[in-house]
Amino acid sequence: MNSHTLGRVQAAGILWPETTQDRANASLRSALWRLRQAGISIVAASATSLGLVGGVGIDVRDVEARARRLIDRSVICESWELNAACFDAELLPDWYEDDWVSLERERLRQLCLHALEALSMRFSQLGRHGEAVDTALAAVRCEPLRESAQRTLILAHLAEENRVEARHQFERYTILLNTELGVTPSLGLAALLDYKK
Repeated sequence: MNSHTLGRVQAAGILWPETTQDRANASLRSALWRLRQAGISIVAASATSLGLVGGVGIDVRDVEARARRLIDRSVICESWELNAACFDAELLPDWYEDDWVSLERERLRQLCLHALEALSMRFSQLGRHGEAVDTALAAVRCEPLRESAQRTLILAHLAEENRVEARHQFERYTILLNTELGVTPSLGLAALLDYKK
């Protein structure tokens, strides 16, 4: 069994929340028995805990590892296509709203946004301006009000010496912020384009 295990009682309660603990435990035993009968060996079960058998891939861990590599610059630069697909996924999209799911979803979303911003900056540094803009736009699409994503997009435009696009993006963001929140961009963002507040 790998290091990521869950107690059987807790797993049964999560999977069958609408019933008694005894019934949930029985349902878990039945589900594990059916998996074994079908020859599906992805769950390792002991008397007290459950976990995935070694070698089972977990997509959210793959996304998290890729995002961390982009943020800590342990890769030279991965292609945009490889990253777009993995960052579009949502953690357990059909799962009911448990606190732990909401927190994990938000943690993963923030990590991916940081990774997209880091990737865009990296593309700019490498002179791959089109990919820098595309990647920054992906971050802005995920969270239009996020100033760091907007800054990354503006910087990508400036890196390719496209001040007009940078200015247009700043103006769009200013209107969006004013409409949605009644505030203006930070002085730091305005300073990128020598705007006076």
